[in-house]
Amino acid sequence: MKNAFQFHGRGGEYFGIWIVNILLTIVTLGLYNPWAHVRNKQYFYGNTELAGERFEYLATGKQIFLGRLIAGILFVAYISLSNSMPIVSGAIFLFVMVAFPWVVQRSLRFNAVMTRYRGVRFGFVGTIKDAYVNFLGKPILAYVIAALWVSGVVFVLGIMGVAISQPKDLLSGISLIVLVVLILTLFAFVQMFAWVNQGIASYIHNGYLYGEHVFSAQLETKQFDKIYWSGAKVAVVFVLIAAAIMGGLIYAFKSGTQMFALVPLAGLGLYIGMFAVMLYVRALVYAKIRNYTYGQTLIGAERAYAFESNIMPSDYAVLLFTNTLMVIFSLGLLTPFVRVRIAEFLAKHTAIQGDLDALVTQEQAGVQTGATADALSDVFNLDIQF
Repeated sequence: MKNAFQFHGRGGEYFGIWIVNILLTIVTLGLYNPWAHVRNKQYFYGNTELAGERFEYLATGKQIFLGRLIAGILFVAYISLSNSMPIVSGAIFLFVMVAFPWVVQRSLRFNAVMTRYRGVRFGFVGTIKDAYVNFLGKPILAYVIAALWVSGVVFVLGIMGVAISQPKDLLSGISLIVLVVLILTLFAFVQMFAWVNQGIASYIHNGYLYGEHVFSAQLETKQFDKIYWSGAKVAVVFVLIAAAIMGGLIYAFKSGTQMFALVPLAGLGLYIGMFAVMLYVRALVYAKIRNYTYGQTLIGAERAYAFESNIMPSDYAVLLFTNTLMVIFSLGLLTPFVRVRIAEFLAKHTAIQGDLDALVTQEQAGVQTGATADALSDVFNLDIQF
C-alpha cells in the first residue's frame, strides 16, 4: 500500500502568519523569534497529511527561548570581540565548534520528540559519541587527508616543473601542472565530501524512532560519491565552456576585431549561465541524495515500511529558479509563497509503502509515556533547522 504525503497549506494563508511573525520579532527586538519559529513549524506540520492524518509540532516558544538566547549572546560576543579581543573571540569560536555535535544531537532529539503523528511521538536515539564522530571527527580528518593529498601532489608536480629546462616549455609545463593539481584536488575533495556526508546521513536516518519502531538505512559512500561526481561533471563542463568563451574574447581583444564589443553581453551571459548551472547542480545533487537516502530508509523490525522519494532534478531546478525570481522581484514579499511551493513539491514526491494502520496500532498505547518522559528530560533545549 502506497501512502503519499499531501500538503494543504496556502501561500496567502501563510503570508498572514509570516508577516505578523516578522513584525512582532522586530518590535520585540528579536525576543519573539522562538515563538515565531514554533508558529511556522506548527503551520507546516499541521498542513502535512499522511494516510488521512496530519502531523503535530508540540514545542513551545518558551522551550526554545533559552537556547536562542544563549546562541544570540555568543554571536554578539563573538562579533563584538573579534577586533578588540581576538583571543576571547577565538575561544568562543572554538567552544561553538566543539559543542556543535552535542547541539546537533540534542536538536535532533528535541525536534523528534516534539513531533507527533496519530497520537504517537517520534524519537531520536543517535548517541552524542556518534554525533562527535560524524559531525566533527570525520570532517576534520577529511580536511587533513585532502590537504595532505593536495600538498603531496603539488610537491611532486613542483619537482617535475623544476625539471623542465627549456624556457619555451616552461609556460606549457606550468599550465599542465596547474591543470593536474586542480583535477586531483577536485577528486580528493569530492571523495572526502562523499565520505563525510554519508556518515552524517547514516547517523540521522538510523537514529529516528516512531514510537518503538526503529528507522534503519543502509547507506553506501560509493553512492554518495557517484551523486557528487554527477554534479561536479556538470560544473566542470560549464567551466570549460566558459573558459573557451573567455579565450575567444581575449583573442578578439588582442586582434582588435569588432567582436570585442560583445564582451559585456558575453559577460552577462556567463553570469546568468553560472547562476543557472549552480541552481541545476544544487537541484541535481539534492534530488539524487534525497531519492537515495529515502529509498534506503525503512521503519520497523520487520522492515515492512519503506520511504519513497521520486524527485526529478529538472523539475526541482525549475522550482528553485522560479522561486528565486519570485523572491528577487517581490523584494522578499513572496517568501511565504515560495516556502509553501517547496512544501507542496516535496510532499507530492514523497510516500511511505506499507499498511500504516497496522504500524500505528501496534505500539500506540505504550509509547506516549516514554516520549513525554523524554521531552521532560530536555532541560536545556537547542533547536536547529536542517
